[in-house]
Order: sequence, then C-alpha cells, then structure tokens
Amino acid sequence: DPLDKRVGSVGRVHPHVEVKIVNPETGAAVLRGEPGEHCTRGYNVMLGYWDDEKATRDSIDGAGWMHTGDLATMDDEGYVKIVGRIKDMVRRSGENIAAQEVEAVLNAFDAVAESAVVPVKDDSTTTYSTSGASAASQRSGTSGPSSAATERAVAAARVRATPAGSSSA
Repeated sequence: DPLDKRVGSVGRVHPHVEVKIVNPETGAAVLRGEPGEHCTRGYNVMLGYWDDEKATRDSIDGAGWMHTGDLATMDDEGYVKIVGRIKDMVRRSGENIAAQEVEAVLNAFDAVAESAVVPVKDDSTTTYSTSGASAASQRSGTSGPSSAATERAVAAARVRATPAGSSSA
C-alpha cells in the first residue's frame, strides 16, 4: 500500500470482516467519499457489553452491525478515514455540521493559533449536540479579541454553520 494511504487512513477492510458507511439518521449507505457512521460486522465485533444489555442494543443492531459512533469516509480503493465522532456533531437548523469543519475555518485565520468546537446541550430539547460552543487561542503578536481577523473568523464560522435561507441570529 502507498505510504500516504497507510498513514492517512485506518486502512482497508480485512478479510472476513464487513464495513459500511451509513447515514447516521437513516441507516442508508452513503456514496464513496461521503462521511457517515462507520459500521462493522464480523469476527472482530464483540458479542456485547458485560451485564449491559441496553448499551449492547445501542451499539450493535439486530443484524450484527456494530455502530461505532465514528464519522468516516471510504474512498474508491476501500481505504477508510475517520473524520470525526457523531457526538461531536453540531446540529443547527436541521443541518449536521462536524465540529472539525468549524475548527478548520477558525484555524485558517492568522490571528487564531488553535481552536476547539464542542457540542453543548440545548435545554429546549432532549437532544445533545444541538448547538456548539467554540474557543480559540490568540496567536502571539496579533491584536486582541476585538480584532478584525477574529471578527472575520467568527463571521465565517457562523456562515458555515447556518444553512442557506436560515437566519444566523
């Protein structure tokens, strides 16, 4: 296998093991290259959690597929890349947004040294990860939080996190 595939992915599916990438909400398989939940089935999947039937039912479906909670993509050659976690998804106006996508937008600005976006519980619903909070550390030598670069970063993240036709307020 080429070096970039070996270090830039978790590899390909092993013999006697099945892997599928599915839409976490519908369970339907996604197209190659599209992100979805990584599911696996085979001899490598546990039978269940010790003395925890609910946790087993929550992670292994009736057909024996283990739903890992990992967001992954699979390329045309069968290499799988883990790109995030389902619990790290921010849900805004009906759209799922990977926290890593918002971090990438924030990190693209010179004034931002590093950032973190984490899902937070929306008390108006019973669902976690319905909104997000972000934090960024300032790169030394740049102006403070009121700088134009920081404001542009926040605006860019807000635009990315808001589906077309929705208000960002």
